[in-house]
Amino acid sequence: TTPISRIVQLCNSTMSDLYHPEPQQTVVEQVRFGKTKLFISPIIIDLKLSDLKTVDSYHEKQDKGFSEMIKYCYDRGLRTFSVDQDNGAALSNFLRRYKLPPTRVVIASRLEFPPAYNPEFTRAKLTKQSGFLRTYVFKRVKELLYGVGKHIDILEIASWDPTLSREELLSALTELVARGDVRYTTIRAKTVEEFKDWQQLAEKNNWTKFSGLQLTFGLFHSEFHKDKIRYARENGIGLLSCVPSDGGVAVKPSTTERRPAAPQRQNSVDLRFLNEEQHRAFESLQAIAERKGVARTVVLAARALMNGIWPMIGCSNVGHVEQALKAFQTHLTPQEWASLEVHLG
Repeated sequence: TTPISRIVQLCNSTMSDLYHPEPQQTVVEQVRFGKTKLFISPIIIDLKLSDLKTVDSYHEKQDKGFSEMIKYCYDRGLRTFSVDQDNGAALSNFLRRYKLPPTRVVIASRLEFPPAYNPEFTRAKLTKQSGFLRTYVFKRVKELLYGVGKHIDILEIASWDPTLSREELLSALTELVARGDVRYTTIRAKTVEEFKDWQQLAEKNNWTKFSGLQLTFGLFHSEFHKDKIRYARENGIGLLSCVPSDGGVAVKPSTTERRPAAPQRQNSVDLRFLNEEQHRAFESLQAIAERKGVARTVVLAARALMNGIWPMIGCSNVGHVEQALKAFQTHLTPQEWASLEVHLG
């Protein structure tokens, strides 16, 4: 059974006296993140600035529209947001506009490491420069906090270079938690064994352990995904997953369409390279989405929720949020579930 299968009536007397949601409105029930004391919304809204690339490019009208979208999320109980130093400013503006304390929302932020072609990063790796990674982590978190304006509830280590010092990263994260800039951390580990290695190293040195695991839970996944889901359930580890907006598949145009194939998207699979079983799974996903009148993303988000995974869905307007909310009413039958359970191997 799905861990999130109901929406409860708004009757929370502990909400701020400075702000009152719309009457007769429903709110999504919050869920505990792993074994932590943190409660999050079961769907995390990844704030996407459509045409707003930097804080300086804001216009009052656009910023107001973005704040209205955040308010729409907040009123319906979607109060966990994935932000960066740019869109974090829009979230801060929303809190100020409605006179809400920062504690009314939960903030998740991703920490990406520099690409391999970054000259400074390359030099630091080649010379095994001590302290570079630590300095980079502190700098990035400071930039995130500048936009967010408060501590980060969940800091996600979204990528990791195995040639770097794990000790240096864990030590830096422990200091960030100790001084209150970050509350909890997660990491994207390839396997359960890799995640265990991180946890054992942290425990050995009395450093902060990771409270969550990150997945990319599209239509196709490897057997490692099942191992991580099982391990997380048994050990109280929170699970977060990006849900690809295209369902994790780069759709190939039909043979009657005279246009080039769709470009490969990040974390997506090209239909031209799928086997027969995987094609059937994709066709099943399309059919389920059409039958239920929702987007493919909604079906995959519902599937993630049924696995105890809290999906992150990108939204830049109210329509996107309305689609995300449909995941709570989208239930998969055993037959539909089985038709989607295919692996890349």
